[in-house]
Amino acid sequence: MKRVRIILVEDNPTDVLLVEETLKALQLEFTLQRYINGEQAARAFAGMTEPPDLILVDLNLPRIHGFELLQLIRANAALAHSTVAVLTSSTSAADRTSSEQCGADAHIVKPAGYYDFVAEVGGSIRILLERPVGEATFPGARPPMLPPILLAAGLAAALLEYWRKKPGARSRSLH
Repeated sequence: MKRVRIILVEDNPTDVLLVEETLKALQLEFTLQRYINGEQAARAFAGMTEPPDLILVDLNLPRIHGFELLQLIRANAALAHSTVAVLTSSTSAADRTSSEQCGADAHIVKPAGYYDFVAEVGGSIRILLERPVGEATFPGARPPMLPPILLAAGLAAALLEYWRKKPGARSRSLH
């Protein structure tokens, strides 16, 4: 399995730990780079020449808001075609729309509980890492944002896989 490089822009240490646990539950070989505010991430992005496999961006970041950071990512030639997801606690339809308008490939709402977080965010991450990167038909073209139903399908698959592989889990029949 290929080692994946993921960038997480998140100021909440608890959410960082949850993302790390989620990636471990997916049994990925990964490198996670974390930036604690939008300004720190923007400086790092400006110097990047190698795009990561996935960028996860919180919206309510100190110094530079997540929407502005998304625009900076899409304006950076090295990162313009990277897969980028907003990972936020916001359930606002306006934020979802703004995420899409600013170039996000997905808008993932952080669930409140540990197991829900691991399953739902894990399913979304799995789909984002496995989906083929869309070929642009003209400069600046992006594949459409993943619809919530596809993210939910990924959630179900990831949850079943997680519980099936969980050490000490009892075998359960679905019939």
